[in-house]
Amino acid sequence: MKKQGFIHPYDFVSARNKREALSISREIYSKELEKIDLVKKYEFRTSRVVRSVGPRRYQVVHDIWVVKN
Repeated sequence: MKKQGFIHPYDFVSARNKREALSISREIYSKELEKIDLVKKYEFRTSRVVRSVGPRRYQVVHDIWVVKN
């Protein structure tokens, strides 16, 4: 990635429902992006549950716009 662009991470999350799965996953990625010194700012543009992969287990994807320092 040059100065700015999208990242599209997929994740598997255990949660009670889809809304909670999205919330947990966003929190995890926010914490990780905050740790990276090269990331100036980021914005979750879209987030969605791709599919249910088991009881209370979901595959989640985010479109995150990232701007580097």
